[in-house]
Amino acid sequence: SGRVTRANIFDVVEKRVAAANVQRLIIYFAGHGFLKGPLDEFWLLSRAPTDSAEAVNVTLSAAMARYKGIPEIIFISDACRVVPKTGLHSGIIGASIFPSSAPKSDSAEIDFYYGTHPGDPAFERNETEAERAHGLFTKELLEAHINAPAEALLEIGGRQYVRNRWLKKVLKDRVDDRAQKIDLALTQKPDVQLQIENGYIALNEVPEEHAFAHRGLSGVEFRHKMIRRVDLQTRSASPMAPRPPRPSDDAIVGA
Repeated sequence: SGRVTRANIFDVVEKRVAAANVQRLIIYFAGHGFLKGPLDEFWLLSRAPTDSAEAVNVTLSAAMARYKGIPEIIFISDACRVVPKTGLHSGIIGASIFPSSAPKSDSAEIDFYYGTHPGDPAFERNETEAERAHGLFTKELLEAHINAPAEALLEIGGRQYVRNRWLKKVLKDRVDDRAQKIDLALTQKPDVQLQIENGYIALNEVPEEHAFAHRGLSGVEFRHKMIRRVDLQTRSASPMAPRPPRPSDDAIVGA
């Protein structure tokens, strides 16, 4: 049916938590979102708002993710964060995509990449082909992983990743500039909140003639997952950082 359901997402996340071998979990969402209040944020899935349960409670999910034994968690949200002007969304209840289970002793470090500030919309450009449609934030996030400058790079195990703090610095202006190129009246300021030290999302993408054979989440794979807006996919990769005794797998969940 092509529908994205909370149960689908929950099942994949639950399996990753139960496996107890995931070092970093990336949760990516592109779609409709809204705020009920400052601490009450939701992502709408395929059957929402008709089905009030078919939504992800982002705030609750982040809180429940904290003590699940995954050292690093990244939420990426290319969605609006506006307060609805009508009562259509008032009945949305949603739920967490993380299981309710006994807390682990170590808490996770969590990075949040919101496409816009609270109370603001996240704009989208429509292309002729639906597959090429993309939000402005996703587009700039992807492009920031292509030929990033030396100051942006974090080298781990001979591989170069794009630093989270460099992303925070450049995305604010890049996304807003792209919005204004569409319409001078538009403005969009990403909200990036970081806890992970020496953090990153993906590898820096280099021209093919200079690319190394490797496994891991590359900029190309990252782009394919996002622009296609997969209903649900996961990917395991080889260790991306030498930090024993931490678990060695990485996973990405997209909706």
